[in-house]
Amino acid sequence: MTQLHPEIEPAERYVHIGDIALHVAEWPGDGPPLVLVHGWGVSWQVWSSVAPHLQKDFRVIAFDLRGHGRSGRIKDDHERVTWAEDTARLIEKLAPNGAAVVGHSLGGWVSLTLPSVAPGLATKIVAEDPYTGPNSLVGDRARGDNARRFRPDPEAVEAATSIAPLVKSISEQNPQYAPALVERLATMQFRMDPGLIRGRGTRSEPERSFDEAFSKIDCPVLLMHGNPEKGGIMDDTEANRVAGLIPQVEVVNWPHTGHNMHIARNFDFVKVVRRFLKN
Repeated sequence: MTQLHPEIEPAERYVHIGDIALHVAEWPGDGPPLVLVHGWGVSWQVWSSVAPHLQKDFRVIAFDLRGHGRSGRIKDDHERVTWAEDTARLIEKLAPNGAAVVGHSLGGWVSLTLPSVAPGLATKIVAEDPYTGPNSLVGDRARGDNARRFRPDPEAVEAATSIAPLVKSISEQNPQYAPALVERLATMQFRMDPGLIRGRGTRSEPERSFDEAFSKIDCPVLLMHGNPEKGGIMDDTEANRVAGLIPQVEVVNWPHTGHNMHIARNFDFVKVVRRFLKN
């Protein structure tokens, strides 16, 4: 995996979207806007190995979802759809004519739900191994070699006054992780809303609510999924089922890659995304 080019650091700022402020990182470019949406429990930094390369063709915008990173915290009545609504309001502020959207995992669900929340706002969508509801294999990820073998402890996160104890915990549970990766994960965990770790915003929803949203997608979609045996959360059956709900869809399967496709194969990921968005 390549590292972030040090000469291409994003500009960071807060963007107020109403009831909260979202922490945004932007790589300015001359191309059309491209919004990157991260998965559960991390932050915009997970895009660090692909964003500088996408900057060559796009104005790249990444941000911390509510309850993650340095963005505002969730509320007691938080619902999953709030993340899609937040994303819509952010795009309306930064790219009022619409933007392409790339989402990973939870962010993949956000990107696929965006058209039902704000029709016409997403020009194209790339959903990378997205969470799609009850049929997702989220609970099976521990068996994969790309799976995260730890679950944030809300009490430990709340008690931590620095990332040091979290670094110790993560490294003990994941001795195969490089120190730089451990520190990055600990930092993301340290900044995460403990209320979200406790399960708020993950209420059970009927499958039809997901399917109704997917059937309302009004732009071309690239649906990417990896191998469940390597940590992926979408198998062939679910990929085909979801693809059948989307009017304009292309499905790509990477059988040798797990859940974090943009990290494990960042150069290939950039090529595939660029091809889809520019055609």
